[in-house]
Amino acid sequence: MNKTILFSGLLFFTLIGCKHRVVVDAPAILRHSPEEVEAILGKPDSTYATETLAGPALAQHFKMYNVEVEYVDNKASYISVKGPHGLPFSEEALEAFNAKALGEPTKSPDEKVMRWIKMQAPIEAISFAATHYDSLQNVDNFTVTIIGRK
Repeated sequence: MNKTILFSGLLFFTLIGCKHRVVVDAPAILRHSPEEVEAILGKPDSTYATETLAGPALAQHFKMYNVEVEYVDNKASYISVKGPHGLPFSEEALEAFNAKALGEPTKSPDEKVMRWIKMQAPIEAISFAATHYDSLQNVDNFTVTIIGRK
């Protein structure tokens, strides 16, 4: 087994005990092949073709984490996590993806999307898109998209 994959897997389980549990360890997954990602997340529940801004891609869905990983040129390039997983709709949630922003987020005019574009490698950007609000108009469900550096 590749030492990097083994270390990444151990890091993933070690980080679970942090303030916010790690939903998906993005740095351990981004820029890795489907086989390397499977060594970390396990066997995907489904694999299918999809289309990204970069062109056609392979995608895998992991129900256990409610995560979809899209591969461009056989490397994990986009990770989408659906649902809040008990996370706040704020920079505080970045810990759940083993990520640290290097700047303030930009917000859409309606504040339904927050985006961090200055991130530590291998993450290029993270976007939080609000998908549902509670009766007080607080975000209670969102999708996180993590984009890897090329």
